[in-house]
Amino acid sequence: MFTTNKPSTFQVLLSLLQADTVVVWRQRKSVVMSFVLPLIFLISWRGMVEKAGANFVIGTCISVGLVGIGVLSYPNLVARDRERGVFQRLRTAPIPSWTIMVSRLLIQLVVIWIMSCLILVGANLLDQIAIVPQSVVLILIVSLLAGSIFLALGQAIVGLISTSDSVNGIARLVAFPIIFIGALGAAGLLGNVIQTIVQWSPFGVAQSLIQFALSPATWDGQLVVILIMTVVYTALFARIGIRWFKWNIV
Repeated sequence: MFTTNKPSTFQVLLSLLQADTVVVWRQRKSVVMSFVLPLIFLISWRGMVEKAGANFVIGTCISVGLVGIGVLSYPNLVARDRERGVFQRLRTAPIPSWTIMVSRLLIQLVVIWIMSCLILVGANLLDQIAIVPQSVVLILIVSLLAGSIFLALGQAIVGLISTSDSVNGIARLVAFPIIFIGALGAAGLLGNVIQTIVQWSPFGVAQSLIQFALSPATWDGQLVVILIMTVVYTALFARIGIRWFKWNIV
């Protein structure tokens, strides 16, 4: 009698991570574009450092990058894999379905770390902004929390929309207003009402988390509210994305 050893969940997840890393590398143009946009903001907003402060500029640039990764890059990668039947084939294998999506999300979290580090290095080289090691560690932590908002939003988009072309179009339609209204509104360039709305929007919450990480001495009760809003936005978007996500296009 022949017996087959079923791979452990860890082995399955490790194999999926390796495969997803290859996929991201082959489609690295979309990832690179999500790095380019925040770097453009960093370069073009050099004059804002003196007016709004270094923390505001860095928080804005990293938040822009998070939107690019979570709303522009991630849902397009998932939509393409779904159209190619990748998920359908994986689900026929004796592996837990949740590992398929967790693997992709973990890869995106690594991408978020890389983007955040690029912004910090760029801020130091371009604007001579010195960031203490404590703040670097905090940024790497809160960037994952803030990034989870937009990854969940990207999951909601790909959950509600089937075809990759439609996902690409809707993702752009959602991402660019978030980026430009968020950045300009947070700077107060669109009026006080918009500034207040942006402050409690997903973009503003992400930006606030980054700024708190850069200035731990400013932590107060508002940080608790920001963290609660992070959980609320992430849970809301994730519920939509999980509830209506289809593994294959019928």
